Amino acid sequence: MIIEKISSKTAKYIKNINEEETASYEVLDYGLRIIYNGLAVVLISMVFGFIIGRPIDTLIIIISFATLRYFSGGYHLKESDSCVLVSSMLICVLSAVLMNNIPALLNILSIAILLILAPRDIDSQYRNPALSNMLFKFISVSLVTINFLFVHSDAVTISFFAQSLTLLIPNKKMIG
Repeated sequence: MIIEKISSKTAKYIKNINEEETASYEVLDYGLRIIYNGLAVVLISMVFGFIIGRPIDTLIIIISFATLRYFSGGYHLKESDSCVLVSSMLICVLSAVLMNNIPALLNILSIAILLILAPRDIDSQYRNPALSNMLFKFISVSLVTINFLFVHSDAVTISFFAQSLTLLIPNKKMIG
């Protein structure tokens, strides 16, 4: 509710400044909600990352999670505030729990999940008809494979694994 209120007020303010040359209120509100949501997740997560002494790992997790999510899709919460809370908590937990002995297994599990389920729930989110589902699947699997074979970043591994798990959560369309 907080992000919705802030984006709504900002959209109204922008629309009132120049009604004719701005997008509709709805478009402004939606776009601002996405921006504020992302900024809140990054801010909360980075503050936590600095507190635990892992700001670089936290930033790597944020970037890798967001990149894979763009191409693979995943479950979406209905409210922005819930999304910020869950996403921030997930990134904070991942930052605090970097594992040393399990990356190969997590990479393999991520690739398997992505091969089976990606991309999901992104058709209405992105308007680029030239990019097919197969291309998004290929990019998703490639991101994980490149990390697995060449980069060897534990932070990226757990971030990609966590994002892959969001593909396992059924949405209402899948349930009925």
